[in-house]
Amino acid sequence: MHSLDLGLDTLSKTVTSKALPDAELQEFVKEQKNSLQTEMLRYEEVTAENCKTHESNVCLKSRLDAQQQHCTRLEEQIKGYEKVEVDLKASCEQLERDLGVLKDVPPIDTSGLEQEALDLRQKLQKAREDLTAVNTKVKEIEKERDTYEVTVSKLILVAMVLTISRAIVKTSRCSCASCSRGQR
Repeated sequence: MHSLDLGLDTLSKTVTSKALPDAELQEFVKEQKNSLQTEMLRYEEVTAENCKTHESNVCLKSRLDAQQQHCTRLEEQIKGYEKVEVDLKASCEQLERDLGVLKDVPPIDTSGLEQEALDLRQKLQKAREDLTAVNTKVKEIEKERDTYEVTVSKLILVAMVLTISRAIVKTSRCSCASCSRGQR
């Protein structure tokens, strides 16, 4: 709009300051009109591009926030599974100690002890299986978290590029001869 005002001012000053023949005046007016139309089209294109960039930034920001929240939830799950892992390891160690104590007991009534040892072995096996399952789940969640962290990094980079592009579009200047805004 600044270009339009400037172009109209230039046209008005030229028409009032010079006594131009009709053909020359018509040619001058035609050139000014064409120049102003070109500037107005360029302004509309830049404005449309600026709107698209802004919409993209809003969308990317929303996706980035969602990804960061998901990463936070995954990290909390990992901490929970790590605590379960520690508890299961402690349980396994206690069961192994209990089993070791049973092995050291002199044979008295072995039928009861054998059953208790069998039960302890089964509990130990179950605890080991649970520990393996938890370790597998922790690895899966860590892998998913790593994937999301890469995605978040990429989204941040895209948002930065769009922000820089938007700033460049805002600072671009007209290069026509009739405009006083200066060259790029």
